[in-house]
Amino acid sequence: MKKADSKHILARLLVRSYRFIKHLNAEYLKSKGYEHIKIGHVMVMMNLKDEPIAVSEVVKCLEMSKQAVSVLIKELISKNFVETTKHPNDSRAILIGKTIEGDKFLEILKESRKKLDEEVGDILGEERLENLKDLLVDLVDNFEKRWGKLNDSISSTKL
Repeated sequence: MKKADSKHILARLLVRSYRFIKHLNAEYLKSKGYEHIKIGHVMVMMNLKDEPIAVSEVVKCLEMSKQAVSVLIKELISKNFVETTKHPNDSRAILIGKTIEGDKFLEILKESRKKLDEEVGDILGEERLENLKDLLVDLVDNFEKRWGKLNDSISSTKL
């Protein structure tokens, strides 16, 4: 393989593009006053409903250990994004719900995703951006059919 071909290695391209996307999202969140946000924080927040839900349900959705999710929830509580309460019918269960600040964060996160689409669309053009998304969906769907969803242990990675 020629040295010039190394820039076309798929694994390298995917990792590098992930790093750029992570950087763009982190910069946007930082510009809105949200620093020290981990991917795991986003994962927890995106799985919350309008009404409080059991922490065990979040654990199932994220396919992470209860201990890892508990750490993320404690961090989200310290950021005032979520609050916990005891389940009214099950004294062993804890419910987690979004706060007003948590809802604000989710709105900023949606804006960040929209901005990312705009930036990549500006580079590739809208048609190529949609083609890229379609190709990535096909790729991920195929991998998940073969191996199931992977717990990639990125929950502590900062955006």
